[in-house]
Amino acid sequence: NDMLFDGLTVHRRDFKGQPGELTKPIRPSYTKLNSNQQFYDLTESRDKYRGWTIDQPQVHKVLEPMVPEGKMHLSTTTQTDFAGHKIQPYAPIRPLLAMSGHNIPFEGQSTMKADFKYWDSTREPLIKPRQELEKAVGHMDDLTTFRAHYVPHQINLMHSYKPRNSYIPSAIALGNETTYQTSYTSKSADVCPASFTVPPGYEYVETDALGHKLYQPVNDGENVNPTLISKIPSPQRTVNDLKASFPNDAI
Repeated sequence: NDMLFDGLTVHRRDFKGQPGELTKPIRPSYTKLNSNQQFYDLTESRDKYRGWTIDQPQVHKVLEPMVPEGKMHLSTTTQTDFAGHKIQPYAPIRPLLAMSGHNIPFEGQSTMKADFKYWDSTREPLIKPRQELEKAVGHMDDLTTFRAHYVPHQINLMHSYKPRNSYIPSAIALGNETTYQTSYTSKSADVCPASFTVPPGYEYVETDALGHKLYQPVNDGENVNPTLISKIPSPQRTVNDLKASFPNDAI
């Protein structure tokens, strides 16, 4: 593109300032008052204050103890005014512990003992007499019902699909090639023309009102020398060269 960058945006091009009134400050204007009069420090409280008389609180006076004259009478009102009454004492209701004087024997027969009747009961005989019972002969075989009727079954073992923990040697070499190594395409590092003080293949024209330096190509048929890029051995050196080419007052 041969057109020069004008730095004009849509906002700058289409912006239309609307007329309006300036905002007026609400803060009052500051005026300094210079006066040589003495400051009058009398307040409304001092002017209209009325003093009220306050009575001192009364203190109770403690009377001093006085020892009575004469001897102390130990008689009370109950003792002097009590009148005794004749009353009949209460008779105990509890019977007296007196032994009876008769010799009649105690009759210890109850209704249960008098009316109880014994029933005739006989013990049932054995189903088989003792002589007909067969006694076990020989040693005990210790055979239970589970052991006598148990039928063993064949057990089918489950197949384990777990891989074996064994090393299988192989003569094939490990392929250490990655997708990055096989698909990588090296590219040449181009240096930005703006990093030079004077871009190669361009000549200085003028500086616009905003302070931008404008350049244009020297000739369309002139080729830029490619050796300028090949002379840069490393990116670190490129950075150092760019720093050295910049002026000290550059932003």
